[in-house]
Amino acid sequence: MFRIKICGITNVRDAVASVDAGADAIGLNFFRSSPRNVDLDVAPLISEAAAAGGALPVGVFVNHSPDDAEMLSKLSGVRGWQLHGDENPKRFAEIVARCSSIFSLEKRPAMLSIRVRRFNDRGPAAIVEDLAAFRSESSCPDAVLVDALTPGRYGGTGETVSWAGLADHRRWLGDTPLILAG
Repeated sequence: MFRIKICGITNVRDAVASVDAGADAIGLNFFRSSPRNVDLDVAPLISEAAAAGGALPVGVFVNHSPDDAEMLSKLSGVRGWQLHGDENPKRFAEIVARCSSIFSLEKRPAMLSIRVRRFNDRGPAAIVEDLAAFRSESSCPDAVLVDALTPGRYGGTGETVSWAGLADHRRWLGDTPLILAG
C-alpha cells in the first residue's frame, strides 16, 4: 500500500517530480469531464516514468464500462484502479478482474483496487453500508478513498473531508486501508 499518491498527473515532467518528491503512486485521470483528464498518447509515458521511479501508476475511472477500463489500462499501463463513480459491487469486481488479468502473467504485477466514496451528511454509515454490499458480493476493494462531497462533481475539487468524522475509521473500515483525498 502506498503512503502518498499524487493524482491528476498529465505529463511526464510532473510524474517524475512527484516521484522525486516522495510519491508512492501516481494517478492518471481518465474521466473525460475532468480538467485533469490525461491524454492517451502521454499516459503510457507517465506510467513508465512512475514505475521507473518505484511508484505505482493508478488509473482513475468514473462510471467507465469494463471494456473501456480494460482498454485504457492496456494502453496506459496503469497497475491500479481507482473507481471514483457509482459502480456497484459487480461492476467493480468485473473491472478489477479484467484489468488485473492484463498483467497476471508478469513476474511482479503490483496491483491495487480502490473504491472511492464521497463523505456526505450520513458520515461513515454510508461507507459502511457500501463496504458491506461489496463484501457480500466478494468484491471488496484493497482500499477505500474518502473524498469530500461536492454536488455534481466526482472529486478532484481540492475540498477537504471532515477529518474529525474519520477519526474512528478503523472501527468502521476494519482491515480495509483508508486513503484521504483533498
